[in-house]
Amino acid sequence: MTIPDVGDVKVRALTREEVISLQGKGEVDVAELEQGLIALALVEPQLSKEDVAEWYGSAPAGELSPVTEAITQLSGLSVGAAKSSGS
Repeated sequence: MTIPDVGDVKVRALTREEVISLQGKGEVDVAELEQGLIALALVEPQLSKEDVAEWYGSAPAGELSPVTEAITQLSGLSVGAAKSSGS
């Protein structure tokens, strides 16, 4: 996928174990959850959670949305994913 003003990125689906580890226990901080999701699923370029946090903090609103949407869709986490997969 190509992100305007950033370039090409490649993402993969998260494993169930990765999703569960991101969810943790108790309150979930949305920013931390999204940053962890991107750090785990971004194949190219590979970025640490700290690198993703820096990108997250400086990116224009909406720049990371296509990335997180692609990851959640590939991972079967998007709204309606269970219905569309036939489950």
